[in-house]
Amino acid sequence: MQGAIAVEGYRECSRAFAAMGGDAPKELRAALAVAGEPVRRDAESLALANITNIGDRWSRQRLGITRTFVYIAPRARNRGGSPRPNLGPLLLNRAMWPAAKQHEGETVAIVEASVDKLKQKHGF
Repeated sequence: MQGAIAVEGYRECSRAFAAMGGDAPKELRAALAVAGEPVRRDAESLALANITNIGDRWSRQRLGITRTFVYIAPRARNRGGSPRPNLGPLLLNRAMWPAAKQHEGETVAIVEASVDKLKQKHGF
């Protein structure tokens, strides 16, 4: 996937917590949401600051979490032709990547602490 930040072992970690049963998968998902929220919030701010005429609709971002990755994407969906076909690369290069890089250390620390806490709680 173009524009993805790879996290080694995330899929395996997700499977291990799913195999534990109980609330472990939900707790892992909640921890990932906490770690991703500052990136989402800053991506919105950077989009408004760094992309001219973007407007409120396209600057708002959403945080998504699947079994294999965590991502941010625009909340709005393009229905029909786009009057601004370069908006995707602009969002990625001027808002999403800078926000991810800005919070990289913080995000890693939050995820590591959360996974360690979950491992202890569930005897892993």
